[in-house]
Amino acid sequence: MSGEAESRVAGFRFAPLPRPTDPKVLVGFDTNDDAGVYLLSPEMALVQTVDFLRLSSTIHLRSGRLAAANSLSDVYAMGGKPVSALSIVGFPEKGDPEILEQIIRGGLSKMVEAKCSVIGGHSISQR
Repeated sequence: MSGEAESRVAGFRFAPLPRPTDPKVLVGFDTNDDAGVYLLSPEMALVQTVDFLRLSSTIHLRSGRLAAANSLSDVYAMGGKPVSALSIVGFPEKGDPEILEQIIRGGLSKMVEAKCSVIGGHSISQR
């Protein structure tokens, strides 16, 4: 989808923010794509994406797989090959750790299936 990137936060617009001027940025947020592309060399570009989903399913393993598949899909849509990924997760502070384990296990299984190594990430507890 081309055109000015719009935020999913009501009333927020990216228009007044500065844009990258680096000519190696091949796809930035001006195109409203789910991934960005940065030229590393004449033969290679880096595709980067991040997804954050609100998972409400009671089938937690499937929820994790869905979140991972979403990110993988963004890379494939840009013609990329996923080789590494970072994981982000927000989880209720008093949530059941077994549920979190199932969500992460599901995501990791999808990444293993895609031969994509999860090499780190970040988590945050939600109140």
